[in-house]
Amino acid sequence: MQRLLSLAALLAFACAASAQTTLDVTVPGNTVCSYATGPVTTGSTPGHLQATATGMSGSGCGSTSGGSGGVTFGPASPLSPSTTTTLNNTGGTANFSFQTVNATACTGTITPSTGTSFTTPFCNSAVACNGSQSVTASFPANPSTQNDASYTVSVACTGPGSATPVASPVSPKVIVSHTSVVQSSCPTINSGTTGIANFTQWTGNQQVVYYGNGPTGGVHSVNVTSFTSFYQANAWPEQQIGLIGQPTLPNGKYVSLVFQVPNGYLAGKPDTILGQYSVGSSGYSAPVSMTISTTCGDFSNPTTNPTTSTVVPGCYKNKSLSPGGIVWRKTGSCALQDGKTYYLNFINADISNLLPNGQGTAISTRNSQCPAGSCSDPIDNGPGNWQ
Repeated sequence: MQRLLSLAALLAFACAASAQTTLDVTVPGNTVCSYATGPVTTGSTPGHLQATATGMSGSGCGSTSGGSGGVTFGPASPLSPSTTTTLNNTGGTANFSFQTVNATACTGTITPSTGTSFTTPFCNSAVACNGSQSVTASFPANPSTQNDASYTVSVACTGPGSATPVASPVSPKVIVSHTSVVQSSCPTINSGTTGIANFTQWTGNQQVVYYGNGPTGGVHSVNVTSFTSFYQANAWPEQQIGLIGQPTLPNGKYVSLVFQVPNGYLAGKPDTILGQYSVGSSGYSAPVSMTISTTCGDFSNPTTNPTTSTVVPGCYKNKSLSPGGIVWRKTGSCALQDGKTYYLNFINADISNLLPNGQGTAISTRNSQCPAGSCSDPIDNGPGNWQ
């Protein structure tokens, strides 16, 4: 907090004041308070000088002699930088500085606090808190592929006679950017089915019905190329086991949902962790084939194409009936890896003759249960034990 000193006698040396200045102020009662300050400058009000106090001493500090109530300063100056600091998706550290004002202890708060910390300690004595302070705050990686993470940093100090912490008048923000997932090109797949020339990726925002676990039931418009949008999540593998998304998939389309396994996610889980993408029984109409691959729309069999297929070994299921599907794990068959980008692919077709890069032919599995031009595909994000 700043104190405007209205002392006409000091005007003569205002322009010559050094970076470190001591102002001896006589307060009512004829006692003196000596203020150590930063540079003394001419204030915006004519006849006023302005300085930020960094300490004070003397019998006149806080004196009530003469009924004046004394002169005091708050324990913290504005936090700098006051503007928003932006970090990349891996998180990291941000440095902040502030000027103490007669402080004896300072602390900091980061909101929200999960995964954050101050790695540089704060001052906890009048000697340590005398002068400019610099602290470092640490922020976690942001695994979301859609939303930036926003944090507010604040500092408060106590001083002689100020048991209640006084906060800095500025609480800047730190933004940890969301993870950008690079979308690989998605192939056009030839179809040997009458009435369907080929299969292409279903794109854009589409209407999807939701039911099962979680608060996201009903019909929602979602981006059908994004796992986090499709399962209405902040990050893979989603929060709710058993949430079912049921799109009505046009006969000449397939779905490829891009996602990224967060850095360090699987490393912190037991080897028994698993999840499953299964065909739901309610709303099911035609067999669904599924893969998890490292490129968009790869339905090739990794067993018969071990050197060219980008499908994760074990993450392959042809013509699955309800409640079948594919099971991902940390180790063993269909094992995923931290920090890697994947695609959950599903299609109403027989994929046994498909090759990498969309080569080969897919035969549609549409049947009498599919309404004209489309099939209903309830895809359950579960069962599993990742929570």
